[in-house]
Amino acid sequence: MALQHDDYLRLVKKLHALNADYYTKNESELVDADYDSLYQQLKAFEAQHPLLVSPDSPTQQVGAGPEEHFAHHVHHPKMLSLANAFNADDLARFLNRVNKDAQDAQGGQVHLSIEPKVDGCAVSIDYKNGTLAVAATRGNGHIGEIITDNIRTIVGLPHTIPVQHNVTVRGEVYIKKSVFNHMKSDFANARNAASGALRQLDANVTKDRQLDILIYGAAIGGHESHVDTIDWLKSMGFPVVDALKVPALLPPLQNAIGAIDHSRSERDYDIDGVVIKVDHEPLQLVMGATAKAPRWAVAYKFAEEEGVTTLEDVSFQVGRTGIITPVAQLAPVTLSGVTIKRATLHNSDEIKRLDIHIGDKVRLKRAGEVIPKIIGVAEPGDDRRSILVPNQCPSCMQASVVPVDSGVAIQCINPQCPAQIKARIRHFCSKNAMDIAGLGDAIIEQLLASKCIDTVADLYALRYEDLIALDRFADKSAQNLIDAIHASKTRPLSRLLIALGIPHIGDVSADLLAARFPSLDALLTAKEEDLLILDQVGPKMARAIMALQSSVHFKQLIDALLLNGVQPTTSRVQNQPLQGQTYAITGTLSQPRSAIQAMIKANGGRVVANVGKKTNGLIYGDSPGSKYAKALALKDKGTPIALLNESEFMALLNESSQ
Repeated sequence: MALQHDDYLRLVKKLHALNADYYTKNESELVDADYDSLYQQLKAFEAQHPLLVSPDSPTQQVGAGPEEHFAHHVHHPKMLSLANAFNADDLARFLNRVNKDAQDAQGGQVHLSIEPKVDGCAVSIDYKNGTLAVAATRGNGHIGEIITDNIRTIVGLPHTIPVQHNVTVRGEVYIKKSVFNHMKSDFANARNAASGALRQLDANVTKDRQLDILIYGAAIGGHESHVDTIDWLKSMGFPVVDALKVPALLPPLQNAIGAIDHSRSERDYDIDGVVIKVDHEPLQLVMGATAKAPRWAVAYKFAEEEGVTTLEDVSFQVGRTGIITPVAQLAPVTLSGVTIKRATLHNSDEIKRLDIHIGDKVRLKRAGEVIPKIIGVAEPGDDRRSILVPNQCPSCMQASVVPVDSGVAIQCINPQCPAQIKARIRHFCSKNAMDIAGLGDAIIEQLLASKCIDTVADLYALRYEDLIALDRFADKSAQNLIDAIHASKTRPLSRLLIALGIPHIGDVSADLLAARFPSLDALLTAKEEDLLILDQVGPKMARAIMALQSSVHFKQLIDALLLNGVQPTTSRVQNQPLQGQTYAITGTLSQPRSAIQAMIKANGGRVVANVGKKTNGLIYGDSPGSKYAKALALKDKGTPIALLNESEFMALLNESSQ
């Protein structure tokens, strides 16, 4: 049953409590699969209701703690959070504290640095003797997740710098607005897309997201001025934030904030405020920090800008899966330097909750670079009209509309609906799927209108002669598109699974399925029990795949793709002796725990943090502790859990490989 909004908020709180137990108490009331199921419910609600996503949601945070399938990294110094300021009074209190501490410590005029607050994901990167050695997420501030291979995919980040000592830099990973415009249909916002990319187990997937980074400081730099540190980092080849030095006085500080606020729409990255720091780094050390935040810095958040305009009409757009979404058509209004003409109304429940009608003056809110949303009625219209939910599809004009999600949403179930076909083709060609460069909306529309294509399979039957006869195509552009289509024929099987838009299959599960099944045919003839034994394949995903197996339309599409030369490649690992098994690790081992984790995963197994009834084995070293005791107790009660020391584990792998 689909979640309602109140259920969603309760689930957010429950997952926070479970995370706290898991990371701070080393215990959990749920097995991993049950937790994953709850987390997927949360993600599904947020994917369907992006305007209702809670800022406190676990999906919106870098992480309450490091995830188990990544090796861990201890930050020196810690990556603390920043205290927030929202108005002039907050700024004045910060300035009073800074100037008082400075007077007590050194006297004289204090300067601040002020820089844009990039809305991305914080990371720490260690350079050893000038070479990029380790990169990690912020995690819980003390311990992060090692993501070195993923960070190395960022084109603008230097892998070596001309220094002979160790340097730690801190920065914010983000996706440019211009890049995110091509993936909006797949992600709620750019920050989510960047955060998910950093946690990919396959760095090639991360590379496809085209991440960028801006460095905002060095934990080990050696300069007395923060602005000088930023200039030094820039000279080393790092992409850096724009840091401006201003006196620690309210008027110049407010002027600098206003200038950055005014420039938001001109930047190719999202910002949601500014970061203000004491520029003199020795004074930073004197001022120190609380348990959560430095006393010498503050994040000033831009106000959520509101406006009032007239709701002139409501149109309904059809997505790739047939879901029909209401879109508000507004009298143009400017918010945060951007002219707003449209806003998503989401669904009929949202329309009823807001009690809005066509002709009303409505209140809009736009926080930072977030999509604007209608938050209420400012003034009822004199001749207000109800918003009528269509009983036929606005694209195919068929009476093929059915209620879904407990009646909250509606869906067109006509597979030949033009809007769905166009959206499916757009998704199929997208960067994260088959990556066919040059197939934008205008070209797709032209190919459909000219009857050159009807399905994605028809793309692979296109010839140069077909394209050159159309508008928008010259000799070079026609040949480039033919070459791009041809190159996509041998994309990895996981990318094809994503491109086909199979329900509930994302990047991670596509990789998992492609590793288990050597071909599309093998996947489409698999039994449900073969799917359910796989890690991260739940009942919904299994049912979706089983439904495709009986779909004549889908089988015809696959046959056409294969007939037209699509030959997806696979990186299947043939010998995976630990396939479908879970292992925990405890005690002191002769090699890093991350190495043992990598061996388990390379052989098809999964690493879990705690021992439970469904754990297949515990690998233990010296001083094993409570996990070992718990495993013994479970074994005594008849649970078939294997207790393996390091030598026995290595012998198991060696025996299986022979």
